[in-house]
Amino acid sequence: MSTEEPRAKPPKILKPRYGRGKAPTHDRIRELAFNQPYYREKTGNWGESDWPGSIKLTPILTIVKDEAHRATEEHASLIEKDTRFSKNGEDSIQIIYSTFLQRIQRRYDNGSLGGEYYELIQDMLSSTENALSDNVEDRRWLFKWAVGDYERSKARSTRRENEKSRAKPEESSDLSSSGSSGLSMQPRLEARDDTLQNTVPVRTGYKIGELLNDAHDPDGEPKLKEKGSLSR
Repeated sequence: MSTEEPRAKPPKILKPRYGRGKAPTHDRIRELAFNQPYYREKTGNWGESDWPGSIKLTPILTIVKDEAHRATEEHASLIEKDTRFSKNGEDSIQIIYSTFLQRIQRRYDNGSLGGEYYELIQDMLSSTENALSDNVEDRRWLFKWAVGDYERSKARSTRRENEKSRAKPEESSDLSSSGSSGLSMQPRLEARDDTLQNTVPVRTGYKIGELLNDAHDPDGEPKLKEKGSLSR
């Protein structure tokens, strides 16, 4: 008869309430959801103990987010545009969730996910699945949070690209204006028959090289064509 104690089941965890205006950061998720004896013991207080096998939360959540992102991209056609992922139909969410679970399993099978991490992720997903909860927000809330993080990242990237696009015409206009005004203040050299004429104004402290570099026509092209070398 086996004397091995049955493995404890992970506790059920409802979606935490972060508070108005507070983002669901890794630290808040740990404190409000997974700061429980079961997970503190399993992870060495989430990496804060001297236990050699202690595990931090951030690497775990990074894996969850990566695979949730990929599963979402794989089924992008199922997601309603301009709608939060958690507000999509349960059937669509279930399909994407199943693909997500398969990706986690595949990562473990091919050796890219260690056994302790795999077991911990399975426990966390089990704790947060709450399939029978009357509140739809509690169902698979950790997975939905991971997909939501992906949506927020895409939105930030889109905003940055839009801001860059709007800024480019203004920058070009500013450069054009400054270039024109700068040219009007530059000394001008005149070249006739490919020889340097004595029309360069004498300015104390200027080298001939600086004057040549300053000489441009209104279109920004050098006024002089170099031919041979200048004698000093």
